[in-house]
Amino acid sequence: MGLLSTILKHNPIDAYSAWNRKRLTKKGIVNKRDNQIYRHVGLRFFPKILKLTNNLTVEGTEHICKLPNSGFIAISNHKYALDPFYLGTVFCHNNKVARKIAWVSKLENFKYPFQKSIITPFGTIPLGEGRKMTPLTLKMIREKLKEGVGVGMFPEGTRMEGDKVGNFHTGAARFCLKYKVPYIPMAII
Repeated sequence: MGLLSTILKHNPIDAYSAWNRKRLTKKGIVNKRDNQIYRHVGLRFFPKILKLTNNLTVEGTEHICKLPNSGFIAISNHKYALDPFYLGTVFCHNNKVARKIAWVSKLENFKYPFQKSIITPFGTIPLGEGRKMTPLTLKMIREKLKEGVGVGMFPEGTRMEGDKVGNFHTGAARFCLKYKVPYIPMAII
């Protein structure tokens, strides 16, 4: 293992983040801190980045405000690594987070240095090896929906290049039927 690999694997940010989450969990305030991060980063940081880097046009947000206060499943095509963050900004209105959304993500994203520390406070739900649903994944989705939080999924199962649309997996639709929650289609064009 090279020096850079060792430094990345044992970086102090991931170690501090894991230690701090345990400390905040013991105090019973980890959810409060996660909500603060979600609100500040999702509300302030990502919309500004989108305005600087993209010619962003968002349509149909008026429907989000009409959602019942229950959980929901949001689905979208998947083109870029930052899609969950960008799509999450759609759920921010009038300088507040209108609805919180937790995205389902491949397990590998929880293994990269720094990345786990970034995605965990956003409530990201890990899939198992080979992008399979595990009992933990199912439990976390069920809990998020019961809390009234949206669960975001990419039914193609991976990023698609260009304007291609892959075959959809049925998991998102099955969760909607099983838990009787709305299905929110989204698209990145």
